[in-house]
Amino acid sequence: MNKLKTNLLLLLAIIIGMIAIGSFYFFYNEQKKFSKEQKEFLLSLNKIEINEATLVLALLQNYIYAYNNNDDIERPLLALEKSFDELEHSAILAKNNYQSLQKEIHILGKSIDQLFNDTQRFIMLSAAIKNSLIFLASYDNKLSNKHNDPVFIKASKTIESLLYAKRMNDTSFLKKDMYLPLLPSQTQKEKEFIKTFF
Repeated sequence: MNKLKTNLLLLLAIIIGMIAIGSFYFFYNEQKKFSKEQKEFLLSLNKIEINEATLVLALLQNYIYAYNNNDDIERPLLALEKSFDELEHSAILAKNNYQSLQKEIHILGKSIDQLFNDTQRFIMLSAAIKNSLIFLASYDNKLSNKHNDPVFIKASKTIESLLYAKRMNDTSFLKKDMYLPLLPSQTQKEKEFIKTFF
């Protein structure tokens, strides 16, 4: 009977040991999976920050240099979009405990959309200001011997306001009365270009 009791105790100890090892293995795998999901989530957040900083650098370079490749702006924009997509589809967000983050991710998505729109607007305005400066500078050069000509005076004032607007990054320096009048001697293309600023 003692031998049977000892065998039962040994069997019970083995079963308890197997359950303990199985439980440890299960919890270890769950913790490992959670750690991996958490790292992927945080990595996506870091990528978003890095891509945003890269975009800001590209925008500053575009702002400073007269001629700049817009691909340098497009690359971080696309990378930012990809990073946000990875973040949005993170496995950790599917867990019930992290559902509250979905609202924050949605707000971040709206901020990124606004950044895309603002970037497109910046590129458009920057290109318009740069093109206007070049166009008006050539006009200014053509009229340089006519300092009292009203068109020369208006062109000079407009160039000045465009330079201020570009340097200060403030479109309030652009004044409506600074626009050049449409002249009969201008080509249709030139007139259409000038009208884009009205």
